[in-house]
Amino acid sequence: LKPASMQFPESWKNVTPNVEDNIFKNFVILNSVKNKSILLENRILLPSVLYQIDAKNSIAFSWSVRQMMNIDGLSAELTYLFEKEMDLSVTQNNHVQVKNFSAVQMSWAEYGFTYARVLKDKNKHFFKAGITPKIVKGIESAYLVVKDLDFLFSTTDTNSYFNTNFSYAHSSNF
Repeated sequence: LKPASMQFPESWKNVTPNVEDNIFKNFVILNSVKNKSILLENRILLPSVLYQIDAKNSIAFSWSVRQMMNIDGLSAELTYLFEKEMDLSVTQNNHVQVKNFSAVQMSWAEYGFTYARVLKDKNKHFFKAGITPKIVKGIESAYLVVKDLDFLFSTTDTNSYFNTNFSYAHSSNF
């Protein structure tokens, strides 16, 4: 129950790029020429309360904050850049083209109110039921859509963008 006492592998602490035991080596790379996607989800369960009204009835309040990010349309060239730990030299003098790239990110809060009841109790055998309606409150969101991205990193400080069309939006509190 103490966060300071949690032990992670040593490789999770090493963020130095291009070394044998860094955090990036903890992921499995799937080799494919197809476009790839990334899905990241996070849920923080916050303190909740349960109150037993009597031997058969209970009510509860629970809440959490959730976040989701989805990235689609990563070309083989862009995924190679991720595999090489964002080292831009791996794309140097390599023409990179991405047809349809999109990224969507959002976070929200959920508030749940639960009612549960014991419907049948026969000592070892019992039947319980409950319901949890939720209130969902949006916190923030954003999206980015890039069509026909065409670029070249000539040197570490020179980038050329030949063609692209993009659109984006975000909530005011992003």
